[in-house]
Amino acid sequence: MIAVSEATKRLADIAYHVDLQQRLKTTTSTTKENSHGQGCSPDLDLAAAQQRARQKREKWAQIPAFLVTVVSEETYDGKTHAAAKEYDILPYQAPLTERALEDYASACAAVQNVLLSLHSEHISTKWVTGPVVRTPAFRELLSLENTDRVVALIMVGSKGEGDATNSSRRRRNHRQLHGDVLVDL
Repeated sequence: MIAVSEATKRLADIAYHVDLQQRLKTTTSTTKENSHGQGCSPDLDLAAAQQRARQKREKWAQIPAFLVTVVSEETYDGKTHAAAKEYDILPYQAPLTERALEDYASACAAVQNVLLSLHSEHISTKWVTGPVVRTPAFRELLSLENTDRVVALIMVGSKGEGDATNSSRRRRNHRQLHGDVLVDL
């Protein structure tokens, strides 16, 4: 078991704040009136949002390891990061040059190869590109330069005994090919 580091705790905290911020935005816009035309209690919405965000923080804190893939891109405009608040979700910026697109695509292919390699060793992974990796807090945690583009945050863990992937792998191992037909035994 890998001990939880301060960086992992900080990453889990970033996930909490981003999740809470998004839930509060969603709750505010969708619960001004419920289906009966009556306003919902803001206290209940806040408590529910905080509970779900705490669950996300706890889940992220249990991840044994994280891998981050970054490409440096001279045309990437990191100046917008300076004006953003710590947990604001930065807008996506598509690669602007053919070279930047090729570098990004190459990094994605490398990430996929890492995922396949870990999978072959029965190690679970999840490739994350969501809002957490697009915050100034995440960029600060990794000490990223303004020209660095995050390609992937990979969550790395181990599969549990009752994991559905393990059971499907066991089923697949009990199949045989008869002619052109795959038959379960």
